[in-house]
Amino acid sequence: MAMGQLDWGFVSALLELTPNKVMAVDVDGSFLVDEGAIGAYDFIHLHITETGKVPARAVVAERFAVLQSPDAARDQVAVEWVVRELRKRKTFALVQQGLSNAVGELKAQSPDSALEVIDRMIRDVEAVRQKVKIHDLQQIGPQLIQLYEDIKSGKMGVEFPWRSLNMMTRGMWPETVTFFAARPGTGKTFVVIICARHAHLNDHRVLIVSPEMNSLEMGERFFAIEGGVAYSDVISGSLGQVAGPDGISAEQRYVTAINSQIGPGPGPWIVDDEDRLTAPALEATIAALQPDLLAVDAAYLLRIGKGSRYERIIEIVEWLRYVAKKFHIAVAATSQLTKEAEKKGVVGQLTVALTDTINWDAHNLFALKQTPEMREDNKLAIHPVKVRRLARAYGKSSVDINWDMERMDFDEVEERDEFKDGGSSDPYAKKGSRADDDMPF
Repeated sequence: MAMGQLDWGFVSALLELTPNKVMAVDVDGSFLVDEGAIGAYDFIHLHITETGKVPARAVVAERFAVLQSPDAARDQVAVEWVVRELRKRKTFALVQQGLSNAVGELKAQSPDSALEVIDRMIRDVEAVRQKVKIHDLQQIGPQLIQLYEDIKSGKMGVEFPWRSLNMMTRGMWPETVTFFAARPGTGKTFVVIICARHAHLNDHRVLIVSPEMNSLEMGERFFAIEGGVAYSDVISGSLGQVAGPDGISAEQRYVTAINSQIGPGPGPWIVDDEDRLTAPALEATIAALQPDLLAVDAAYLLRIGKGSRYERIIEIVEWLRYVAKKFHIAVAATSQLTKEAEKKGVVGQLTVALTDTINWDAHNLFALKQTPEMREDNKLAIHPVKVRRLARAYGKSSVDINWDMERMDFDEVEERDEFKDGGSSDPYAKKGSRADDDMPF
């Protein structure tokens, strides 16, 4: 069956179905190539929307003469067969175009770009070959009740180390992406490690991805926290050798932490940029390790996408959402705030650097802020910019945590009037500093 015949065969098959079955067919006009057939397909859907009925064949034939042609109406075929053939045709076209583009990149001496083209082609093909899962809202009642009961009972996703964030979000649920954004030097990397370590100690499988720092640099931070020793002394090789009140020196605590089993299970695992962190390599790693949490430091440096950093971060964020859903895992990642956040002391969606995609696509978005006064007091503020499940903590415009690099104390600063409606709990916030866009919706 030729291209046009297949398209009109599809249109013809739709006219034999009930309205509900037409709307449930899981290919659409994007699978068609004949302009007339695309118009007929759109007309059928519009007619069903407006009248609740499938248009009569004569009505469609009057508008689209090709439907009357012997070739188009010669054989009445089952819609299931036509749908399979449309999928095959589109798959062939995607593979053909993808391989052609990949060869072009290889001729241009760009093997990395060729691999990215192939990766995108594979994802596009998967989307075409997989059937769309249609949900009848009247049939998912038991699942909704179970979800409500889980929430009511306090069930969490992968928990944050800070109680207020858990109260807002119910933790990092599978298939969600959480971003922490901050200015350089604020502590994004430590936040990733703190979250990863907390998840691991609570029996979650954790994979850390570090496109910026190598595994040794990340390990120094992790084990400084684990041993409770000053990070500055670790990286300067000046940990104390004199025994403390517990009879153990700082150096011994650090070495013991490195040599001891961490938490109840294997890991946490880390991959760094020595292995060129492309999407196919990372997906293969995730499939092999099956983590509950994927923690990505400096996500904007992943080798995903091409073009400017702005263009790449769009693909990176989309890829993180894709990975979260494909592998049913939670993702926590870091990005940057603009200079405006530092100059004006305002954090919000308008101050996320590089792209608006993070604002749109992240399920949870938190901004990290540390003024000179807070740095002096060893404090850090976490501002909820966008929260997926705005539970009991609505109105809490910031969560203050200890940020003590000497004692490795990153606990939340508890407040007596916690979760009180309205107002700011940030003692360092200037009156009127909350941005209009800084609402956690």
